[in-house]
Amino acid sequence: MKSRINRIPGAVILIIVLLLPSSCLKSIVTGVCTGYSSYYNHTYCKDGWTREECEEWDDLQVNGVDWYFYPGQTCDGRGTPATP
Repeated sequence: MKSRINRIPGAVILIIVLLLPSSCLKSIVTGVCTGYSSYYNHTYCKDGWTREECEEWDDLQVNGVDWYFYPGQTCDGRGTPATP
């Protein structure tokens, strides 16, 4: 009986995660958002962003560039310094 009780919390957590809307799960994943300006010959890199944040900047064409999201990555890992 005791081993069955120990499994209940794990099962409850699993059920909760499976029931979360996919939009909630997407915003949990962070990564980098990068864009390149040929006019300024400059690469922009933002650490710790969500896909939604990056898509917003792409939609707005911030700094006149296309923005791309890379989940689970860092600017340093991509060899690009993070820009403020």
